[in-house]
Parts: sequence; C-alpha cells; structure tokens
Amino acid sequence: MFIRIIALLLMALLVGCFDSDDDTPLFMPAPLPNQAPQISELEDQIIDSGTSSDALAITISDDTTAADNLMLTASGDNPDLLNESSFSFGGSGENRTLTVTPIEDITGMATITLMLDDTDGGSSETSFLLTVEQATVSLSGFVRDLFASDLNAEPIPVDGLVFEQDAGNDDFADLLQ
Repeated sequence: MFIRIIALLLMALLVGCFDSDDDTPLFMPAPLPNQAPQISELEDQIIDSGTSSDALAITISDDTTAADNLMLTASGDNPDLLNESSFSFGGSGENRTLTVTPIEDITGMATITLMLDDTDGGSSETSFLLTVEQATVSLSGFVRDLFASDLNAEPIPVDGLVFEQDAGNDDFADLLQ
C-alpha cells in the first residue's frame, strides 16, 4: 500500500509539471546569465609617421550571438594622433581585421581600445599601445628625389621626417655635371 501511495504521488507530481496542451514543462530551469563575447588580444604596434598599420588580425566569438551580429568598435586616447576615421575594419564572421591610420605627419603614442558587444547586452574589450615614430629617410635620397622632380610637381613633404647624415664626398657628383 505504501508503495502504491508513493507511485501515485510521483505520477501526480510528474503530470502536474507539464501543460496538458503541448507537454511543455511548467517549471523551467533558470536561464544561464549572458556570457561576455570573446575578443583576441593584440600586441603593441610601432609604425612610421605617414603610414598605416598592417591589417591586424582579430578573432571574435560569442556563445549566443552569431559572429556577424557582434559589434566591433575602436577608440584611441590621443585625439591629436587618432580620430574616428583612423580605424578601418575588414573581414567577416569570427575573423576580422583592423587597420589604423594616424593623422598625417603627427607622432606620439595612443592606447587603442577595441570594444565588442553582443545582442544580449554582453561586452568585452582589449587594448594595445600604438607608437607612431618619425620616418627616417636618407638625406641624399631625399635630395635626389627633389632634384629629379618636375618643376611643376607637387612639393615633396618635409614634415614628419628625420634626416640622417649619410652624404659622402662623391654622393652628389653626378648631380653637378
């Protein structure tokens, strides 16, 4: 008799856990909290003034949001070196790229922060340091380019360049003939 009562109670409990229309459980476990999306880290970068970075590879993922629906943005902490148009994203899905183009003829350092947001309100970020150095050029090469240019050509820029002393006694002999 005792076993029969236990069996009836279990059946009543199991039957009462389901909606009779579609067999959907009335008691569902609590959903897991949203996990933050994942973004790969980038190494610090050093580039010359007047150039862009290589396309930096970034890997992104999320446990609930498709990679194409993840929002990737970038910002820098030095507005004299970087502005909104300094960041260009490429790629798709989990494999993205970032190319950074600093403001022309400016040198300095900036911390760049990448932010990744999913559609459920989760977010994560990573940062790296960008150093923009003055480009070093050969003085004799610069002078040769200057003398070889057409009189009506655009002026050759000098800002942002560091000249190194490399002229020997005969380096300009061919230009003086």
